Amino acid sequence: MTNEFRPAPEADTPPRRRRLGRAWLLTTTANASLGLVVFVVNPWVSNILGPDGRGRLTAIQLVPQMLADLSSVGLGFSIIHFGSAKRDSLRALMGWSVKPAIVGSIVMFALGQLLVSPILGDNKGDVRFMRVYLLICPLTAVVVVSAEALRARGDFGRWNLFVFTRGLTWPMALVVGMLGEPSIGRIVYVHLGLTAVIAVLVAMVVRRQTGGESADPGVTPRDHVRYGLLSAASTIPRTANAKLDQVVMSFRVSDGDLGLYSAAVGWSGVTLPVMRGFTGIAMPHVSGARDDQVSTRVRHIVTTAWLATVVLLLLGWIMTLLVWHVRYNDEFNRAYAAALILIPAGLLLEYNAILANVLRSLHRPGVVAILEIVVLTVSTISLLIVLTRNTVTGPALVSLGTYLLACLLYLAYIARTLDVAARSLFDFDVVRRLIRRRATRT
Repeated sequence: MTNEFRPAPEADTPPRRRRLGRAWLLTTTANASLGLVVFVVNPWVSNILGPDGRGRLTAIQLVPQMLADLSSVGLGFSIIHFGSAKRDSLRALMGWSVKPAIVGSIVMFALGQLLVSPILGDNKGDVRFMRVYLLICPLTAVVVVSAEALRARGDFGRWNLFVFTRGLTWPMALVVGMLGEPSIGRIVYVHLGLTAVIAVLVAMVVRRQTGGESADPGVTPRDHVRYGLLSAASTIPRTANAKLDQVVMSFRVSDGDLGLYSAAVGWSGVTLPVMRGFTGIAMPHVSGARDDQVSTRVRHIVTTAWLATVVLLLLGWIMTLLVWHVRYNDEFNRAYAAALILIPAGLLLEYNAILANVLRSLHRPGVVAILEIVVLTVSTISLLIVLTRNTVTGPALVSLGTYLLACLLYLAYIARTLDVAARSLFDFDVVRRLIRRRATRT
């Protein structure tokens, strides 16, 4: 269960808990700000493009963005895991990451080029846009590997600034693309340009911040890359699970149905900023623990994130009932039921990301890969069956069911790793203490 490479960090003192709380608040605020922007921009763009145009845009962006998430070959996780335990070694870890990240970017770019024609067919304009947009792979690798060094340092202020800025580039590209005559090509080129600027800035900042940090990480380059590759092996099926419904639909359904479903997927993200706050702090929190602190920190993350999931589910449903028909025109009425279903599905997907980060911090990245492959297999078979009967609501039900399955598997294996009962992972004394502490402070 323990990580043999991890030295003992500081204890869980009240100042440290306050720093963790500030890190969560910063991360949540950054994601909430992005969520607000998306809440305004996505329906506006969808209404302008209509279901068919929204489907075309989804088909062009989906695979490049999915491959871009994999182009860093898991080295961001490795930097967080080892760098959180020994922060003065980040310069060495960053240096070891350069060549593998370059290779990973080239592989993902080439793979994407092979997938362009099967996805888009004979539409020459869209094919050209997607081939160019695959340049997002190397740019994203630079951003991810560099920015995760800031998270490992505990520099959540700068990390969240870059997360927010990077996340803002896509809505900005959408707005520019809709000015005047709507243009999908303009969206592609603007997003690439903005991402390139972010990549340069974050690399410069991280180089300056880690310039004097060259201590021995306590692991070999091989250990670092191996942990990254194992994490990437888990990231591939996880990323596929997150996007599988839309990828399969891009082959099997019309642009209109894909556009309807994409609108529902985009809407479901309105509840996720708080959850992404937990995702952001989970690995540094658990990886930086002494062996006698690990179980307590895991229970803290698992319990508070689950409570947030339940509260956000209720808020998300209320918001959808009240606002959906105001934000989307009548063309998107068929996506309403899918949006209601995807609210809990999206929350479970993000909760699973938190549990996956906990397992990675317990030095079990390979287990994450196995669990995600099992879920991916079940999801693929279910989707192929459901799409023969219902092309909008059916995939949403499959997503909800498979994400729930993944959640149960993660909780079971975390409990097994810690050698405790699964229900003991939910320590609601943590919640009561948190409420009392907040009440006293108020």
